Amino acid sequence: MFDRKAINRNFGKAATTYDDHAQLQSIVREDCITMAEQVWKEGSHILDLGSGTGALSEEIRQRELNWRITQADLSLGMCERAKTRNPEVVNASCDALPFAGQTFDGVFSSLMLQWVYDPLPVMREIARVTKPSSLCILSTLTQGTLQELRESFTAVDDAMHVNYFADPAPLTALCVHAGFKLLACEEETFIIDYPDIKALLKSLKAIGATTTQEKKRQGLMTPRQLQRAEAFYRERFASPKGKNKGLPATWQVLYILLERT
Repeated sequence: MFDRKAINRNFGKAATTYDDHAQLQSIVREDCITMAEQVWKEGSHILDLGSGTGALSEEIRQRELNWRITQADLSLGMCERAKTRNPEVVNASCDALPFAGQTFDGVFSSLMLQWVYDPLPVMREIARVTKPSSLCILSTLTQGTLQELRESFTAVDDAMHVNYFADPAPLTALCVHAGFKLLACEEETFIIDYPDIKALLKSLKAIGATTTQEKKRQGLMTPRQLQRAEAFYRERFASPKGKNKGLPATWQVLYILLERT
């Protein structure tokens, strides 16, 4: 189970560096916005759940999209950063939202659900705060994400260094169970190359993505252990062809379009 205090702390620390390192998050968010442009009417009141630094508010302003955005995030540090872009922000947990029922015309939540231990209460909260027939756009990481890093760390010890991610089928079934109709569901694979394992870990730290579902191992990984993990990574996953000698990291992203019944 995730430690909420750790999530709050780690994402709070990353608030000032997040946007500079969140390239994948930016791509996925833009994909979700493109989807939203096709289904949300002008003047819609949208809840940005897991709003982070407030990038959605900034991007719709640049695109001149006429939606009212209310932001919500568990991390106080992220909320403070988001407030500079949109003052309408609340510090709240996604499974206990401080909003009246049927407040919103839709929900936008990009790459937040993977930080939720049990998605069902979250989806029930989303159903509670949205109006009937509201359209909700979600994205989350799924099985296969960072599989190379996970396998490489098994060469070092049996501690959990990389989280396990959801299976799309049970996750979408939970959405239906919570009171939604599944309108669309699509999975996409992204491969991002990093110079070495330190660069990958540094990137994860810069976006606050260092909280694991289990307690961390005691003590820091030694340089020798990190070298062993990288040697395994390169031997098992790095391409032997071409000039690119970086380490590929897989990110599996699930896009979901839901209608509140």
